[in-house]
Order: sequence, then structure tokens, then C-alpha cells
Amino acid sequence: MEVIPRAGLDDVTWPVYTVGQVAQLLGVQPTRSQGGQRRYSRTEIDRIQQVTTLVSEGFTLPAIRRVLELQSEVTELRRQLAAERARSRTRGDRPQRERGVSGHAAAALDGPGWPVEE
Repeated sequence: MEVIPRAGLDDVTWPVYTVGQVAQLLGVQPTRSQGGQRRYSRTEIDRIQQVTTLVSEGFTLPAIRRVLELQSEVTELRRQLAAERARSRTRGDRPQRERGVSGHAAAALDGPGWPVEE
């Protein structure tokens, strides 16, 4: 068992987490190769990069977790919106503006950084 010097516990740069603990904290699940090595997908690497960016901007781990949850929710809502728009076009529905329905809610989901495929 490795003994960590007291000074190490107070040093935020001291390497105390295992790869498994970091994966769990970041919500990534590496697969294992036949040789037993952990393998991360490009999606997981992107998520880790996003987490490190948020940490460098001063976000706490609970705040980062919430940001990731909200981003996931927005992504899912955008997917649902795009699917509904596609169904609407297939049915030949009139555009919202012609029906007198405000497009503000849909436009909010189409905001910058979250493109919706139409």
C-alpha cells in the first residue's frame, strides 16, 4: 500500500486518483482490450476535454455534472424537435408561422452551438 505524505493531501496537483476513479467521476466507461487495457472512445475523450475546460473555468464537479446533464437534455429535445419537424413535413403540415403559432420556443432550441438538422 502506497503511503501518501501529508503534504500530498493538501496539494491539488498531487496524483491521487486511479484511472477507474477518474472514469467514474467523469461518467465515462472505458472498454477493455483483449490484453486488459482500458480503451476510451472519441466521444469519451471529447467529454473529458469538456470537463477539463469547465474545471479550468472554475466550475465545481457538481456544477460540471449539472452542465453535462442539461446539455444532454437539450440535445435530446433538439433531436425530438428535428424528428417532429420531419414528420410534419412528411404529413404536409403548414409551417408554424402560417398557422399563427409563435416559433419562439423552437427558435430557442435552434440557438448557437446546438444546430438542429432539418
